[in-house]
Amino acid sequence: MVPEKCILLAQMIASLFMGLDYFLNEKQRVRLNDFLKSHLHPLLNSEMLYLTSKLEKAKNNWLGIVLIPMFLGLSLLTAHYIFPVMEGWLSLRFALIVIFLTFLTLLISALKILDATFEEIGPIAFSFFKAAIARFLVNCPKGTGFGVGFLFLVLSFICRGFNVTW
Repeated sequence: MVPEKCILLAQMIASLFMGLDYFLNEKQRVRLNDFLKSHLHPLLNSEMLYLTSKLEKAKNNWLGIVLIPMFLGLSLLTAHYIFPVMEGWLSLRFALIVIFLTFLTLLISALKILDATFEEIGPIAFSFFKAAIARFLVNCPKGTGFGVGFLFLVLSFICRGFNVTW
């Protein structure tokens, strides 16, 4: 539950920023938008550099990115299709080795995927989100101040959606 006071505050901030056309003259709007853009451009540039470096790293490490899910799928297929027919095999040692290797492969590949999710995919997604917001604010056709107000309005709608019981 998000308190209604927080939602109301976000809506008031949104109306203030979105109503800049009515409160400020052209010169003041240009100064405010330039001020906001001067703070957003470094954020946008740093996030784009970060994303570019991470994508280059992923491109250089494509073999590991492809092999880990392949090993995960192979171990799951082995567990699903070979384990049920393994009881008819004569060698118990061979069956135990296959079971051990399958579960070891499954565990290692799952840990690698989990590690990649927290170490690479999560930060990339968060950085992409920040870059998308900064790009929206810099390129907003009504001005950066209006864009800030629009984001506060979207935030208030999201908070109100959390409070609704479906």
